[in-house]
Amino acid sequence: MWVKHQGQGFAVAEVNSVPQRDALINALEDKCKADDIRIYHIKFTPGDISFSGQLRFGIEAADRGNYQAIFLYNFEFMLDRDEEKQKNYLRSINFAREILTLTDLPIVFWMPEFAARLFNRYAPDFWDWRGVVIEFKTVYEETLTSVIKATVSVEDDIIAHDPVSRDNLIKLLERQYNELSPKDKQKPNTVENIIAPLAGLYREKGLYQQALHYMAQALQTDKKYYGDNHQNVARDLNNLGGAYDSLGQYEKAREYIQIAYDILQEFLPPDHPDVIRIKNNLDSIQG
Repeated sequence: MWVKHQGQGFAVAEVNSVPQRDALINALEDKCKADDIRIYHIKFTPGDISFSGQLRFGIEAADRGNYQAIFLYNFEFMLDRDEEKQKNYLRSINFAREILTLTDLPIVFWMPEFAARLFNRYAPDFWDWRGVVIEFKTVYEETLTSVIKATVSVEDDIIAHDPVSRDNLIKLLERQYNELSPKDKQKPNTVENIIAPLAGLYREKGLYQQALHYMAQALQTDKKYYGDNHQNVARDLNNLGGAYDSLGQYEKAREYIQIAYDILQEFLPPDHPDVIRIKNNLDSIQG
């Protein structure tokens, strides 16, 4: 199941939903325990100890403890809301990649899509040492259990996790959101990990007013953080347009999705899947 990375490199697991990430990690750890594989967890936490310090300490502890693999996660919660501070912090991480040479254990770095994009942009030297990148679509209810089972390739009797119901996920995410400070509620990682999943869940339930509330909040936060012309803003606008389309408010739907399409065309080629998808959304609006 595991291969050594020959002293450098790491795998990336992109998961935008924290509950889904945690469920996948738990399921994989259950499977690894059955195979006598011990995983060391490096859970990054904001504070006085830097990313490099936490990474070095964790790798050394994993080697001393005779573990067979390392999971890294929660990096996104160490990012400052201030864009300039965030850039400088990420650039400093470029120098941390040498720490990876301290071990030949396989490393899996779990992160949401927005964090992967920031790594790629501002810490390219560190990011260049990535190996395989595995993207997990955000899924809910019984689908989550089936995806977990397919991911770890085990029989039903090995993983006995109960399905995560949509209603329970909503309660969990809303509780997490309500526990955040006003400042943390306006961070991009909160959009990715809590606000956007909540909007999607409410839309799936057909509760479009609640979905619109969170979609509008995601748009407001992303515009404040990234500016008006950004791919995340385009995504938010497309989501709002889709919700208005479902409500039969076709003029509003067309307006939002058209703006999203115009923004994406500035960043991506015409044959990019995201551009094609939003163009199809625009063409499918009635009226």
